Amino acid sequence: MTTEPLKEPEFIKKINPWIVLGLLFIMYVFIIIKTPYVLTGDELFYYDQAQNLKYGTLSYFDNTQPFAFPLLLAGMGTSNVIILRLINALIFVIGLYFIYKITKHFSNNSAGLLAILIAGLAKFSVQTSTLILTEPLFVLTAFAATWYFIKTLEQDTPRNYVLLGFWLILAVQTKITNLVLPIAFTLYILAYTPKKFTFKFLTTIIISLASLIPYLLLTKGKFLIEKVAIENTKILPDPVFFVISAIFYFTIPFVLLVLFTAFFYKIEEKEKILTTLALSYILLLFVSKTILFPRHLFPFFIFIMPLISISIIKQKERLKILGLIILSLFLIINIVTLPQLPEFEENNYFFNIPNNCIELKDFMIQTGENVAPPYFAQPTRTTYSYSTTFFTPVPVDVLSISYADDFIQKVTLDNKEYLPNIDFVGSNYAIRFLRFEEKLQPGYHKLNIVIENTQNIGGIGQVLLCEDKTKFLELN
Repeated sequence: MTTEPLKEPEFIKKINPWIVLGLLFIMYVFIIIKTPYVLTGDELFYYDQAQNLKYGTLSYFDNTQPFAFPLLLAGMGTSNVIILRLINALIFVIGLYFIYKITKHFSNNSAGLLAILIAGLAKFSVQTSTLILTEPLFVLTAFAATWYFIKTLEQDTPRNYVLLGFWLILAVQTKITNLVLPIAFTLYILAYTPKKFTFKFLTTIIISLASLIPYLLLTKGKFLIEKVAIENTKILPDPVFFVISAIFYFTIPFVLLVLFTAFFYKIEEKEKILTTLALSYILLLFVSKTILFPRHLFPFFIFIMPLISISIIKQKERLKILGLIILSLFLIINIVTLPQLPEFEENNYFFNIPNNCIELKDFMIQTGENVAPPYFAQPTRTTYSYSTTFFTPVPVDVLSISYADDFIQKVTLDNKEYLPNIDFVGSNYAIRFLRFEEKLQPGYHKLNIVIENTQNIGGIGQVLLCEDKTKFLELN
């Protein structure tokens, strides 16, 4: 058996990446069309911000990411959830194209196609790209900025610097964690090509960082400080459980692909921009102690995806076959799970209230203000009481409280107290179900919900009372 790397087949050289990207987009379209018309997880925060922006209102940006994503949603001119999800999927596909360009630039067309297949079919990519989440815009801005950073190193032209600055500004306006980009670019130049540390490069970096000043002034830097400087032991996960859940979230074959790359591929100097990005990002997360969920590792893994595909392509025959076997397992597992995607979290916001439920929309908070959920303006490190008097025309036996950030301290219904540790089903971040032993009879009732907000965004999303707990909140 030969020990030389296999040559790239001629027919693969001729494959246009947009054929693969187009097929991926069609797949995303089918997934989105079958997805329930219900917001899940963080979708509600961005959707609500976008709707408020249409009326000129900046809502709770001091507790969320900067302006780019909600502005993009607001600028689409539609409130239709399906259309917004389709737009997000298209953004992700364009971002995949930049991953392809970078990977092909470092290797060849085969590696580029492999990279977009790995990134495009990965369960965690499909999950975020078919919902209204920031990850697709992150992928586009981060990899477009990386591409033009590479171009500036090779061609010192004003056009490349302008495009680098443009994408860097969009990147840092998309996610605070994208501050890792200018930091990593600077570290790479200082470590590997110090002669490229020019006035033009420094100016581009400073302008991109300065673009965040309006956001920091408006929010007094609250979100940045809490994200990167405050440890909140109440919400940090158990490390062992987090590692195990992360392995299954990203799948075992994908972890094996990462290990394959680490053990068998000697990264060339020009490719070290990707490892610099990945390691800078993961270091930022560990130092700031903000790794709460496996999806927070998404940028780390997406940065090294080009290296995974390049590693497989550049191996000698025996190792290449091993790499392709692991890759095949990864693709099979992810393709099999596609019909179940996107997975919905337990926090969901219903536009069309289930037939067996009624929605409570009018609450008074302790400041004397009347609010209608979704309401997420509860200040950090406060405890708020949400009170209402409601009428139910039918007997009900389930109370649903979604997006109660961060903790429910207690619920009082008609002077009877319910404590979450005893009476509620679900984790701190899950939807809260309070199941009554006896049905709540038709008539007027008083409800009080006490919510503690420990960090960042806080408040309440949706409160429902339902009459049939066996068919509670079905997503169909």
